[in-house]
Amino acid sequence: MPKQRTNNLIKRQINIPYRSIDKYAITNASYLMQDCFMDESGAIRGRFGSEEYFDLSTISSAYASKTPYHYWFQELQEFIVVINGDIYSFTTIGGTYSKIGTGLLATTTKVTFTKVADNDNSAKATLFMANGGKVVYYDGTTCDYIDNNGNYAGTAPSAVTHVASSDQYLFANDNNAKALAKYSAVSKPFDWNVGLGAGYDIPAQAVTDDIIGLYSNNNLIWIQGKDSIEPIQNTGRSVPFIRVHRGLVETGTVNPYAIGIINKIAFFMNSQREICYLDGFNPIIISQPYAERIQSFSSTLDVEVDVQQGIGGRTFIIFNFKDASVSLVFDYTYWVNSNGKQAWYEWGKWNEGNQNYDPYPYRGFSYCTSWNYHIAGGFNDGKLYRMRPDKYTDSGTNIRSELITGIYGHPIEQHKAGDLVFHLRRGDGKQTATSTATYAYVQYRKDMTEQWSTQIPLDLGSIGQTGLLSSKISIGAYHTIQYRFLHTDNAPFVLHGIYEEVKDVGT
Repeated sequence: MPKQRTNNLIKRQINIPYRSIDKYAITNASYLMQDCFMDESGAIRGRFGSEEYFDLSTISSAYASKTPYHYWFQELQEFIVVINGDIYSFTTIGGTYSKIGTGLLATTTKVTFTKVADNDNSAKATLFMANGGKVVYYDGTTCDYIDNNGNYAGTAPSAVTHVASSDQYLFANDNNAKALAKYSAVSKPFDWNVGLGAGYDIPAQAVTDDIIGLYSNNNLIWIQGKDSIEPIQNTGRSVPFIRVHRGLVETGTVNPYAIGIINKIAFFMNSQREICYLDGFNPIIISQPYAERIQSFSSTLDVEVDVQQGIGGRTFIIFNFKDASVSLVFDYTYWVNSNGKQAWYEWGKWNEGNQNYDPYPYRGFSYCTSWNYHIAGGFNDGKLYRMRPDKYTDSGTNIRSELITGIYGHPIEQHKAGDLVFHLRRGDGKQTATSTATYAYVQYRKDMTEQWSTQIPLDLGSIGQTGLLSSKISIGAYHTIQYRFLHTDNAPFVLHGIYEEVKDVGT
């Protein structure tokens, strides 16, 4: 009896990056979502862009190749920026600034910030900063080292990379005594007097592990080592801080800055090159889609973690591998709203000269609440950027969103695609020329060959041409097939779905 032909419209799901790749697949054919993200409806969207907020190199040419680190000081309504060791305060949305500190911090290392109310100064909120040397403070009037404050007492550590606060104590690590973390008197951040004996030192962790950093989360102080993380709690006793019973996390962070906190959840990379988050005191590995690639990265693993929160209602955890020139992005919003399903992306900046992606061009994110500005520091360019969901370029440089699907089909039984149907949002147009159409492009490769087909343009229309684009493309017979989408125009990119009319070949 002849085999019946079928003519079924089958929805082709777009898989999450790097899932279930056949080991014989072409190396560069792995699933990829580059410079885009997936919303809760399953649509693929281009990532958010930016506009330049302030070019710090106009103040000093020495800043032109530096990364600015920053903090929104809510109590004083000031935006604090550290670049090349100098410190600035921006006091207006228009960029009015003053220099408040010169050469007080190291020139290249990431800065950590925290606040403590100072009871010796009418409980005034005071900002503290560190990135390798003495702790620096700013109270709205004075910016200086803490040991130059009139209320300074005792001996504070002088080789500090991390400051944190909890219950109005100021905490600091000490790179000159890596077995100890130290803290000030309560509500007196300049008082490091040792009158309470050992109460001002937190001993090394339960395992033999140098302290490389610390952070505050969920009303605990967490002491970081490369082999362990240990929470410290306030007991309210004469020696207030002790280890949390059975709280030791027997994996550490690969370096002091390989950790980011969002909604009381710590995301970090450990020394085994695994990306994890802490569920209570239990590390849960989430890097499976990228596990093999991360193992191939260079040995130094210079990882810096950023949290991009609240822009367009989205939050992303960004793992910047500086020595590997790549940024891996975990979609926190999708993870929460989809009950634990993971979505990973790669973000960067397209380099037209070498036809490849450079690292993601932003470092650090601050939400200036009174201005409603999300500001990021430029990576080694001396600039500050305002991140915006309604911008589709990196301050004028077009964002190149690329999506490579999984490999579909049947290696044994050949099929024929009658039509491939794409549903894309239409009618946004180019931001620079509203009457000009914008385009997306699609390519395919059949039977796991290396060569992509010629780019097929998909006209997304100019502004006002609303509705979805349903574009049909004839593919022909294949065993397996893979699709690639590109969008490079200064306009939104939204891919709602892919459908394929599949027919059996033969009788």
